[in-house]
Amino acid sequence: MDEPAERALSPLAMAVLELLHERSMHPYEIQQTMRERQTAERRIVKVRVGSLYHTIERLERFALVEAVETTREGRRPERTVYRITDAGREAFADRLTRMVALSADEYPEFLMAVAFLHQLDQELAVQKLRVRRTHLAGELATLRAVSSCLADDVSERMYWLDVDYRVAMREAELAWVTETLDRIEDGDLRWPASSPALSPGGGPDTTPEDER
Repeated sequence: MDEPAERALSPLAMAVLELLHERSMHPYEIQQTMRERQTAERRIVKVRVGSLYHTIERLERFALVEAVETTREGRRPERTVYRITDAGREAFADRLTRMVALSADEYPEFLMAVAFLHQLDQELAVQKLRVRRTHLAGELATLRAVSSCLADDVSERMYWLDVDYRVAMREAELAWVTETLDRIEDGDLRWPASSPALSPGGGPDTTPEDER
């Protein structure tokens, strides 16, 4: 796959191509299908109408999809139906195999928060980590319930591997947050004396030590 075509394969583009493997669709149908399949427990890609149309235009520009017909129902605007091309199938398979095999340079927001945690007042940091722990526990319970419902349907399990993966990731994150809280409370992790102890107002926390 050449470099320009590879740049067209954003996460949203991959999701579009995956759907077009099933059948030809127009953009509105693609949008609705994505939203129906992406529940709160199964968010895979962000779907915005403007971004979706732009993505399909890019895929068509690189001959990864092609228009097969334009239809109109009543007074509704014309709708162009697209299908995946052979080049699109090849590009999708190539990108997917590399996504599975290789780790990408990703920059999760929480990773940055962890790196900058020492900039917060210690008590505030502990409070917010406890909030995150509560949210993680709730999300994990929901994901486990979804996974449990699928456990008996062997024929469908392959289509829900992402739920199993999210369960594993949330379990690991919850364990890390819990362990980190324990280390802070046990004194194993100590805040640097030079920390500005930022408060939610954006500046250093000027509350006297004995009033915190």
